[in-house]
Amino acid sequence: DYGPWDVSSTDCNMTVLLSGDLDITVEGEALSGSIWIAVTDADGNVYGSTEYSGETTSIAVWGAEAGLDNGMEAGETLNWIVMSNGEALSANVSYDFGAGTYSCNGLAGLSSLAATSVVTQAIPLSTGWNIWSTYVAPEDPDMGSLFSAIVDDIVICKDENGAVYWPAFGLNNIGNISDAAGYQVKADDDVTLEITGSLLDPSMSFNIEEGWGIIGYVQQDPADAVDMMSPVVESLTIMKDENGSVYWPAFGLNNIGNMMAGEGYQIKMTEDAMFAYSSGSGRLGYAEPIRTVHYEVAPNTGSNMTIALPTTAWEVMPAIGDEIAAYDESGRLIGSTSFTGDHIALTVWGDDLTTDGKDGLSIGEQVTFKLWNSDMNTESTLVVTKWDAGSDVYTIDGISIASNIILSGDTSADTYKLYQNVPNPFNGTTTVKFYVPENVEVTIGVYNMLGEYVAEVTNEIFNAGKHEVTFNGSDLGQGTYFVRMTTEGFTATKNMNIVK
Repeated sequence: DYGPWDVSSTDCNMTVLLSGDLDITVEGEALSGSIWIAVTDADGNVYGSTEYSGETTSIAVWGAEAGLDNGMEAGETLNWIVMSNGEALSANVSYDFGAGTYSCNGLAGLSSLAATSVVTQAIPLSTGWNIWSTYVAPEDPDMGSLFSAIVDDIVICKDENGAVYWPAFGLNNIGNISDAAGYQVKADDDVTLEITGSLLDPSMSFNIEEGWGIIGYVQQDPADAVDMMSPVVESLTIMKDENGSVYWPAFGLNNIGNMMAGEGYQIKMTEDAMFAYSSGSGRLGYAEPIRTVHYEVAPNTGSNMTIALPTTAWEVMPAIGDEIAAYDESGRLIGSTSFTGDHIALTVWGDDLTTDGKDGLSIGEQVTFKLWNSDMNTESTLVVTKWDAGSDVYTIDGISIASNIILSGDTSADTYKLYQNVPNPFNGTTTVKFYVPENVEVTIGVYNMLGEYVAEVTNEIFNAGKHEVTFNGSDLGQGTYFVRMTTEGFTATKNMNIVK
């Protein structure tokens, strides 16, 4: 008899002891009488139950048979519920012995069980930028109420559409928190956000829109990002965590590892999709921590761009342990990583507009790269001569994929140059100078802040040497633009400012 649940036996189970002196409470009150207790997987499927009345008993928790999805998987977390007055309540448990994960023929015993319809999730927020979410439907969903206890340490919170909760200005145009949504937040100190309410359904369905968004993780237990996102993998371009680590299906790259309770994730989709988290395999994902010893770690500024350096793009493959660094035009380190023998996803950080100083890349700024040889302790300039997608010009949430990578000195690519236009700023005309080391077709165009092409400077074949062309900007409005020079194997960008 499995009581209020439909449970089927399989070819193996785990036994969990419920002793006669089990410390059990329901909604804060000690148990009087009897109650049905059950074990579920992350999706709420019940795979074992028993009626407890204060006498020693046990629960047989049934495991999945080979090739079937009819029980707990090895290593999967045991989730506990009780049936109280016709309502299933989640329960927190402590173990007297054994583990809280399933194993065929495993043994475990509970020391306490506390069932309640109200739960509190504690979400740690680090100093600086975070992406957070919750598996709780809060009693008061107003964003201001959620942050009230730690408001003095919160700079700003943003949703995927750019709406904000900005306490310094008494501004909250996010309004209420949305189920299964993720949010960016900047904190002045290490703090803990506590959210109290009822548990969300871990298998709930929600819509993920085409393009960029931020999703929440509504399950309590960590799980492999590859397994969790499998229902939409055909539409998933890339997923990023708050540290810039990625799950990038096209490259078979997962350096996020596990999705975690309390974390949110930026995601780019090629189309709208209804989504529910997969129950997964029960196995945890593993991502080798990426550590650098020569280059420092660039600060998290809250916005970034991802640059893929595939193994197929290198003319000379680095050695495992070599390191790659990225710099802005002033020589500031804005990203670093280590070569592990696999494809590289290098995160480069943009400027944090909530600070007074420049601490990352500006939109339209060019990224340069260096490679440190770990065996010889030498640095070389790394040059991407061709791109499959994007370029070395920074855009927020940009995705660039290199197709050919060389080191400085391998070819003449490093001697191409685009100089700053003079005068700058200007009203009317300005002179654009550049250098090419060989006879080559050169295209120079002007782009606005949105990256849209607005004017041509030149598109001709030039002999090797230094050249200059005059650009008339009279037809363009006042503002900041970008001058981009492109040849077959070289791209460079400079800012250009027009005043009226």
